[in-house]
Amino acid sequence: MVWHSAVCPVMGLRGELRTTTAAGFTREADHVLVGRPAAVMVDLSRLAFCDFEGAGALIGAERRVRELGGRLVLAGVQGRCARLLHRTGLDRIFRLLPDPAVTGGAGPPGAVTRGSAQLVAG
Repeated sequence: MVWHSAVCPVMGLRGELRTTTAAGFTREADHVLVGRPAAVMVDLSRLAFCDFEGAGALIGAERRVRELGGRLVLAGVQGRCARLLHRTGLDRIFRLLPDPAVTGGAGPPGAVTRGSAQLVAG
């Protein structure tokens, strides 16, 4: 699920954002957007894998946040996910923060499983 930093709602992902888990991420993002936040941060520092469907879910969330006048920020992008964003040019579309410490690290303890991806819950 989601926790709130001092700045904005934070969605912490870990595991894999792929075909089988993208719909769960989209539902959670839509839930966050009901509050029309000015910004939403997605902490990917614990995400091991992201496929094209997962990247599509991030793009969809970014578009919906932008339509509401806000901004989606990705924090802690690394490894395979960073390479996917770079190879597809998506690293030029998203605002990337290299240090997930801005989000308070890994977030509060506990996690809610969504397929093989988990949304860190508070």
